[in-house]
Amino acid sequence: MMNRAILSLARNQQFIRRSLHKGVDSTPPLRFTSVSEKVALYGLICVAFMAYPTSVLFRLDDLRPRPDNALAPEVQEEIDARAAARRK
Repeated sequence: MMNRAILSLARNQQFIRRSLHKGVDSTPPLRFTSVSEKVALYGLICVAFMAYPTSVLFRLDDLRPRPDNALAPEVQEEIDARAAARRK
């Protein structure tokens, strides 16, 4: 009983797939484009897909807050003391 239902479903899907064929009038548009046009289209797609991630990577410093680069006070005192000792 279940096998008949599955087989009838498979037959219907084959019929749907076959009925979608439109013949020679509906060929894919890239079939008649030249190689240079295909390369240009590929390049355009690559640029379009890579533009946003690239711009985000270049703007990372502007997007996140800058960390505080100051040294701890005791470290700065040690550096100043060593610089003063070198000058003497």
